[in-house]
Amino acid sequence: MRIPIIAAFAVLWSAAAWAANDQPWCYRDFSGPQFTNCSFPTIRHCLAIAGIMGGVCERNQPEAASPTPKPQKRRR
Repeated sequence: MRIPIIAAFAVLWSAAAWAANDQPWCYRDFSGPQFTNCSFPTIRHCLAIAGIMGGVCERNQPEAASPTPKPQKRRR
């Protein structure tokens, strides 16, 4: 009885925290449609969800910012 309640709470919590996608740990579920949630501040939080729902935890790899082009000097 506790597992479904905890799993439901975890899904609701992760959906509410969806806006905080810049945390250091991501939960990824590959069963069915791929699902990624990067709202976990610690590996323990992520592993708790992965242990209940299945899936994996990995470090959040922020997208590399594209380098700004340097202005070219005019030749005279």
